[in-house]
Amino acid sequence: MFTISLIGEASAGKTTLAMALAVAAERAGLPTMLVDLDPGGSIMAWTGMRKAEAVNAVPRHAPMCCSAPTHQLRPVLEAARTPSVGARMAVIDTASGADADTLDAATQAAHVVLVPCRPADLTAIGPCIDLARRADTPTFVVLNDVPIQHRAGFTTVPQARTALAAFGIDFSPIVMYHRPNHVQARASGLTAQERFPMRPAAREIGALFAWVEGVQLIKTDRAQDDDAQSSTRGEARRKG
Repeated sequence: MFTISLIGEASAGKTTLAMALAVAAERAGLPTMLVDLDPGGSIMAWTGMRKAEAVNAVPRHAPMCCSAPTHQLRPVLEAARTPSVGARMAVIDTASGADADTLDAATQAAHVVLVPCRPADLTAIGPCIDLARRADTPTFVVLNDVPIQHRAGFTTVPQARTALAAFGIDFSPIVMYHRPNHVQARASGLTAQERFPMRPAAREIGALFAWVEGVQLIKTDRAQDDDAQSSTRGEARRKG
């Protein structure tokens, strides 16, 4: 079960991206468990709205959702991957200002960590990057809520990418721009790709999910290559 964790600073858009990625996975045919580590229960509240709006004709793909304290994360993920649940992907959302234990558990459990961040807030993500690096988990900054039109005094996307590269921090090539459609959709228990499927917000989420899938395929190919090389070395030693 491929697992994505979203960590980062307050108001960076983690929860909105977590919801959208989980729905994108479901739309791609991957049963998905969306895990809410936020004591505030933002995702569970959103799930309640989805159920309340279920009478509408809007097509939706509902990920499985659960709320869990940090110490229950590992058992929740183990249960999600059992045949009775059948999840093939998990998306973990963390709270704004989550403590080090929560962030550590989320990064340790993930195959890929995403750190949503506004271009102007790059200096705030250092601790999250350090935690993910200690966990040896591939980590990527996602430039999020980026102003569509550049305003004087604001960090541009090229400037942000240059700064990230200078510190050796990987980043997603997909930029998530400031799109009110995300907020509008979330208010009715939906995601942008469900309520506004033809708008740029939906296309950007689709591109981000496709990129994450590509990262997973690369990881899988490398793991298979490593397994094959290990098996070849073992066979050579036996023959020797």
